[in-house]
Amino acid sequence: MAELVDVKRKIAELEARGSVDEAIATLERVIKEFPKEGSLYNKLGDLYVKLNHQKNALNAYEKGARVFKEETYFPNAIALCKKILRFDKN
Repeated sequence: MAELVDVKRKIAELEARGSVDEAIATLERVIKEFPKEGSLYNKLGDLYVKLNHQKNALNAYEKGARVFKEETYFPNAIALCKKILRFDKN
């Protein structure tokens, strides 16, 4: 099992190099290992936005908001809901 901090560092490095697709693939694998880490869904959504994949971004943000809610991180859940509303008013 990878350490979460190492995974986040790797994703940041991939993004900085412009390897957004690889960063997304890495995040999708890591989320299975850390399904209750809402920040991973947030980052996944942000990366999808960079690729203009709005539907995937909204899906990631919604999953992240639900995780944050379940973990009682309500301010984080609200922040993701605000991101959702920025891209989809419905």
